[in-house]
Amino acid sequence: MNKKIYFLILFSVLFLLGCGDIGRFEEISKRIDGERDKLSDLFPQERFVTVAMYCDFGSLLCKQSFEDFKSIKSDFGIRVDTIYKHFPVDKNFEIVSEASECAKNQNKFQEFIDGYFSKYAGFHDEELLQELALELGLDIDEFDLCLNSHSTHDRIAQNIKEAKKYRVNEVPFFVINEDIQVPGAIPGDTLHNLVDKLLHPEKKTTSKNESN
Repeated sequence: MNKKIYFLILFSVLFLLGCGDIGRFEEISKRIDGERDKLSDLFPQERFVTVAMYCDFGSLLCKQSFEDFKSIKSDFGIRVDTIYKHFPVDKNFEIVSEASECAKNQNKFQEFIDGYFSKYAGFHDEELLQELALELGLDIDEFDLCLNSHSTHDRIAQNIKEAKKYRVNEVPFFVINEDIQVPGAIPGDTLHNLVDKLLHPEKKTTSKNESN
C-alpha cells in the first residue's frame, strides 16, 4: 500500500474515533505513534550495499573466498549487489578472465565462474575452457570466436584500471560501496557482519554462527 494512502486512511479513522474530542488528543497521539511503529516494519528504511571482489582465477585464496562472496548475495538478497572484478596477477590466467567475459556475452558469467572454481581451478588450458563452455551449453563457435579474437580484453583492462584506483596489490580484494577497501582473504563471518552492519547500522553485529 502507498504510504500517503495509508496515512490518509489512518488519520481519517482516528479522526472519526475521537479527534473531535480535544481531551483525547494525548491518547490519539500515542495511537498514531503506535501506527508509525507498524509502518516502520511495513516500509523499512531501505539500504543497499555493493560488494565488488577483485580476483585472479589462478589464486587459491580467491577460490576459497568465492563461496563466502556468493553467500553474501544469498543471505541478503536484492539489497546486496555482488560484482566479480578481474585482477589477473598471474598473466597466464588472463585467458580465463577473457573466457568468463565470453560466457557473459551468452548470459552465463556466473555459471562460468561457479563451474571454473568448482572443477577447473588452477588450470588455464584453452581446451578445458572450451570443455566448460560446452558443459554450460554455450554456443561453442561463438565462444571460440570471442576467445580467439580477444574481444573481451578491454573489459579486463578496465577492471585493472579500476583496481589501481583502489591500490589493489593482492587478491582477493573487496571494495564495498566504492569506498570501503578490504584487502585479503577475510573470514566469511567478517564479510557478512560488515555488510549486515551497513544494512542495519542500528543493530549490534553478531556472527552468523551466533545467530543460527
